[in-house]
Amino acid sequence: GHMGSWKGELGLLAECRDLQGHLVPSNIIDPTLDRNYIFIKNFFDEVLSVFPERFIHLGGDEVVAWIECWKSNPKIAEFM
Repeated sequence: GHMGSWKGELGLLAECRDLQGHLVPSNIIDPTLDRNYIFIKNFFDEVLSVFPERFIHLGGDEVVAWIECWKSNPKIAEFM
């Protein structure tokens, strides 16, 4: 979650739909694309090279929203 500002990375964010089937803004990664795992790896490699801390807080309080978004996307639902 909280990745809605990363719209510049094309294909990173999942397409989510509301109950009426309309596209809604997403801040959740599309887990079906291998390139997104490469992007995240590169991101964390850079974070770990810049900051000396041993721990990173990743949140995770939006898990329910992730699941609802992912279930609304047929490609992601099949992937799950």
